Amino acid sequence: MMWLLLFLGGLGWLLQEEQSQEVYRFEVEVKTVYLDVFVTQNGEPVKGLAAEAFEVFDNGVRQQIRLLDHSNLPLATMLLLDVSGSVEGNKLEQLRAAAHAFVEGLDPEDEVGLLTFTRRMQLRMEPSSNFAALHRVLLEPTEQGNTSLHDALYTGLKLVEARGGRPLVVLFTDGLDNMSWLDEVEVLEVLKESDVVVYAVAVEPGMGVSVRRGGRSIRGRTLLEAKEYLSNVTGLTGGRVFHIDPGANFTEIFLRVLREMESRYLLSYEPTGVPLEGWHELKVDLKVDEADGIRARPGYLVRTPQ
Repeated sequence: MMWLLLFLGGLGWLLQEEQSQEVYRFEVEVKTVYLDVFVTQNGEPVKGLAAEAFEVFDNGVRQQIRLLDHSNLPLATMLLLDVSGSVEGNKLEQLRAAAHAFVEGLDPEDEVGLLTFTRRMQLRMEPSSNFAALHRVLLEPTEQGNTSLHDALYTGLKLVEARGGRPLVVLFTDGLDNMSWLDEVEVLEVLKESDVVVYAVAVEPGMGVSVRRGGRSIRGRTLLEAKEYLSNVTGLTGGRVFHIDPGANFTEIFLRVLREMESRYLLSYEPTGVPLEGWHELKVDLKVDEADGIRARPGYLVRTPQ
């Protein structure tokens, strides 16, 4: 795995020192678990629930939970935008407009960064509250080419994990990858140890885009695999994926992501009655009739110390 070590080392210039404010993250010794939960009724967010409305089970054991007030906990967002050859022309202009609208919808204390990716990643701006600077960066030209989706997602996760507040990744992509050093399995393993919420906005790639394996095009199979991959990525984090066609309103989708994050609940607990290391299966139940849907990450991984 020497290539992986070299790749991770090469990302060092992207990663910033951890901020002084409190960061909610898993460590080797987990003392507190933080769980971002989205509750719906007929597809619309349900607000105003108390802690008593929730039940959380960690590996089948009911936990004593708290409901945190996240109104004073800023969002720390990374926008990961696929600007490869499959996202060009009108799609690219719509994408820029949607990113501008997302930034406009943030609160002043929130942070947002931008990473674009084609065959290589470009950190256009690290997470910051300087929204004017990000607006300017969005206007700069971008290169096009193949897609390094897995590498970009890994990098975005590591960048936003280093910030305080509630970590969020908003990923815009066609879901195809034909240039990454990392593979999808490695990224999914990282997500199991992360508490970043990932939302994906997936656009259908152009007809000329395909991935070649063994000298033959397998576009149809690859598109199915891409959809499954994005579903797995977002499902592991309690987020969701929006599959949209080129005629959709990108701005409306980006703002919907922001509204959902603002409507989510933040629960916490100290794990009791369960072994520390290994995979922890999480189950969140509702004890109220005002809701018919709930979305949260399905579990978390604590590795055995080496």
